[in-house]
Amino acid sequence: MCIKTYNQLMQRQESFLRKHYLFEMLIFEIYNTLQSFSPSSLNTVELFSELSPFLKARISFIMHSQTDASDLFKTHEEIIKYVADLLADKIFSIHVKNGGYYYEQVEK
Repeated sequence: MCIKTYNQLMQRQESFLRKHYLFEMLIFEIYNTLQSFSPSSLNTVELFSELSPFLKARISFIMHSQTDASDLFKTHEEIIKYVADLLADKIFSIHVKNGGYYYEQVEK
C-alpha cells in the first residue's frame, strides 16, 4: 500500500470513529486502562474486555449496523489496535512490546 493510500485509510478510520462518537471515548478509556494496569501490558483483546459495558456495546452495535465499518475495521480488536497504536505514537508514556500495550511513568 502506498503512503498516500495508507494516509487516506487512516483519515477514513479516524473520521468513522469520530462520526460515531467513539474516538474520544476510546482514547480516554484505553489510556486510563493502561495507566491502571501499569506496569503490566495488555493486548487488544484484553483492552477490549476492560472497556466499559457501554463502550463495548456501542462498538458492537456500530460494527453490526454500519456497512462501511467492515471496510475499515474487520474486528472489534482492530478498532482498539488503531486507537492504542495512535496513543503509543503520540504519548511518550505508552509503549508497544510483543503485541502488548503498556503505560510507563515518565520521570520528570
